[in-house]
Amino acid sequence: MAVRQGAWFRDASHPAETDRLVLASLLNPHPALASGAGITGGAGYGVGPSPTELQVTQRGAGANMSVDVAAGTAHIDGTETGQLGIYVGNNDGTVNLPISASHATLARKDLIVARVKDSEFSGVDDNWALEVVTGTPATGGTEVEPAAPASSIVLAVVAVAASAASITNANITDRRRRVSALGGIVVCTSATRPTVGLYEGLTIYETDTDKIYTYTGSAWVQVVALGAWDSYTPTLVNWTLGAGSVTGRWTRSGRTIDVYGRINFGTGLTKVGTCLISLPVAAGSSVQNRCWARYRDDDGAGAYGFTELSSDVLVPFQSNGVTISSTAPFTWAAGDSIMFEAHYEAAS
Repeated sequence: MAVRQGAWFRDASHPAETDRLVLASLLNPHPALASGAGITGGAGYGVGPSPTELQVTQRGAGANMSVDVAAGTAHIDGTETGQLGIYVGNNDGTVNLPISASHATLARKDLIVARVKDSEFSGVDDNWALEVVTGTPATGGTEVEPAAPASSIVLAVVAVAASAASITNANITDRRRRVSALGGIVVCTSATRPTVGLYEGLTIYETDTDKIYTYTGSAWVQVVALGAWDSYTPTLVNWTLGAGSVTGRWTRSGRTIDVYGRINFGTGLTKVGTCLISLPVAAGSSVQNRCWARYRDDDGAGAYGFTELSSDVLVPFQSNGVTISSTAPFTWAAGDSIMFEAHYEAAS
């Protein structure tokens, strides 16, 4: 089909598919950009905005081999053929779904899905339903998720252990993504980011990381972190830590990186040449930022200086511009420490 009959023209008729495509055009990410693709990573689908909509949990009346699906609304991208638009299904109460008996010795993974059936394209049914897609027991040691049916959205993955007698919340991984209006922020997790229907400027908020990302046309770039800074472990180049400790934290906004770290040297410290400290994200090749550092001797003496960026490492300097070495600003030994901060532009 090429140009379709438009919706809501006077004295004209159109199929239900056209109405669904109207709804699809208002959702984010835009399904039309996905060429009708995307069953488990698809476009223009999800659940309503409430945190509990269609949430899958252990049986409320007591854990057994079944799960509960909460009330809510599903927006399901029709994917059986071409672009079928968005089907809407509403569940107004808790639905209990039985999970097939576990294997005696092998684990498996099942899917909980919201699925559309449309007799215009296959079968004889015209409805939507909450269903369990039972996986295959793993014979190679690693459970593999079963494929989701066409025209469905995955709500959760259920890990069914060998000889399991019940399913608890610890066995359930949430896979819901909340649908949003075109141009709005998509609420998802780091595991349910949109993968098709992407466009430059598409913005998401990850509930498990508390981070906001925007798609640049080729990659996701973190815009801001609303939660705590990320941890990272600085590594030393030329020097070895010995039996000491090292801590680091960092965050980013676009290509702006802020980082803090502390290195406490211990017994077994070795020093060869200039001490270099790794960065959490490589710096731009033309960046020459200089940042703050403090060097502390275990006898209480200290010195201040700065650090200079060189691609993926920090180069510590003394305040007089001399690089930090095995004997500058003092002879380094167990109990000494380096504290540093940096603010710089990332390479990408």
